[in-house]
Amino acid sequence: MAKSGFKAGPLFAFLCEPSVKASLKLTDHHLRQIQRWLIQSGARRGLSGYRHTLIAAKQRLLKGLMADPDDHWSSDSTPTEAIEQTYALDRLIAALTSVESILTAPSELPLGEAVHLIERALQRLTLGQVLNLNLAPLIEQWNNHTVSLGTVFEWLALKQSVGLSRPLALNDQLSVTAPQTIRSITTPAVAVLGANHDSFPSDSPIHLWDLIAHMPRPGDLVESDKERQVLADIIMNTEDALWISWIGRHPIQQSQELPGPGVVTLVDCFQHSTNNPVTELPMGLGLHPHAIEVSPHQSSDPAIRHHWTASDFLDTASQPARAFLEHKGVRLQPPDHPDLNLEPLTIDALNQFKVRDALVSQSLTRSDIQTVIQQHPELPDEIDFADALRSIAPSVVIDALDFDAQWIDPTILSIDDFTISIDQLQTVETPRIVVGDSVDSLRGLRVLLEGLLLYATTPTEESMRLVTFKNRVIPFGPIDSTTAKDLLASWLHHIADHHSPCPLISPLAMKTAKHLNKDPNTMEWIQWNDQALRFKPEYQRVWMHDSDISHKHHALVMELVVPLVNYLGRSRAAL
Repeated sequence: MAKSGFKAGPLFAFLCEPSVKASLKLTDHHLRQIQRWLIQSGARRGLSGYRHTLIAAKQRLLKGLMADPDDHWSSDSTPTEAIEQTYALDRLIAALTSVESILTAPSELPLGEAVHLIERALQRLTLGQVLNLNLAPLIEQWNNHTVSLGTVFEWLALKQSVGLSRPLALNDQLSVTAPQTIRSITTPAVAVLGANHDSFPSDSPIHLWDLIAHMPRPGDLVESDKERQVLADIIMNTEDALWISWIGRHPIQQSQELPGPGVVTLVDCFQHSTNNPVTELPMGLGLHPHAIEVSPHQSSDPAIRHHWTASDFLDTASQPARAFLEHKGVRLQPPDHPDLNLEPLTIDALNQFKVRDALVSQSLTRSDIQTVIQQHPELPDEIDFADALRSIAPSVVIDALDFDAQWIDPTILSIDDFTISIDQLQTVETPRIVVGDSVDSLRGLRVLLEGLLLYATTPTEESMRLVTFKNRVIPFGPIDSTTAKDLLASWLHHIADHHSPCPLISPLAMKTAKHLNKDPNTMEWIQWNDQALRFKPEYQRVWMHDSDISHKHHALVMELVVPLVNYLGRSRAAL
């Protein structure tokens, strides 16, 4: 119970516990918000101090309710949400306050005061939902006896029994996540939902029934086989019936899909001995079980998209997998953030990118950047300011920000059967800042595609200047208008089909193109653990099971990206 004993990681894990999540009425969206706020506010570890502590984080979160979100860099605040919609923030502040009240308490105190302290912390945590621990009254001698606060916590953990608060009724729904939960259910039927092939317990050399035979004792938990073991425990405690459900369609490709082999085995084992073994399972309901008639006055969604805006084209061409999934209505989950238990000791790549991106998108000055470096809760306490400024705000980037940008006139570009409405694009003469040390990135590819649009629209002999944070300027172009239109047509034909994702792994495209420029016969094999794909899980989600993805990616890079890379010139040190 040391004063510096706070760690945000265990706090967030506690809020994610199914029972806590249900009691506090937290949704997955709330938890994602809370995780983001914990990180952005600097709640790493420790109770008090300068940056990465609970008290400093609370101050930033509260100031964020009143601060201008665009000005949070200089106000040392964490932007949260509107005051009238603060449910998730109320829960987070309540959790931080309850933890703070425990950590600031004496390590030894009278038993009655200790119980009252814990009850007050519970009241704060639950925003008044839980008022007390419902303990039997303590005699006065025990109330005044001095005890260790840690001992009181252990005693309460032994005293409090957890189970179902009421008997189950018909159609009640429970999220069964532990053997203890299933043992507390006395009704004979249990439904196992979501039994698709890839959503059921992961493959293991130990078969489910071998697991039951070898580990029959309840409570034994093998971490590597936890999912299978919990499932085995559920089955062992199911008396009469096991209901099994699955979607019956692949979540992305929408092809018919049988449940996993484990489910087939379960159904087979539950058949009566006189029945024949299961040879075919009925398909689950599709996502659209009833045919929808389209009236003559309605138009169905066409497979090929012919009309584009410039921003839609740039978004789709630079991130084809993301665009494909978003069109299907898929919710893309952000990847896990760095460990909340660790204080930052250096400016890592992710936070360096965030500050650089803010410099470009919000046109911050060097003075603003220095304020950010001094106050930003995700940066370390001790920083070499001169070195950080050279990395985060190099001189050539500042010069590019000071450039008087010009905008092109709105126009419509027609290519084959496609039209692109071009608006809100800066002219070729305006420098483009690539947030990174080189153009070999997703943002670099997007800038090249923007240049391709401009050269196809407005013939010019000027080169586009690409500015990187390595203090280098790389010229791109010029490209003949006819050549630019031909290349643009190739891009459009590959990305226009809504139902067939373009197999270009765009975060790797620039790197692959430069390798192919040196040796056209080389083969770049896709590695899903590549650093460039760390924050882009959608590519693995769409193409992980395609054994030919490396060859498809190679062919598209040769056709679409290498011609763009060929127009990059030698870098220089000034605009």
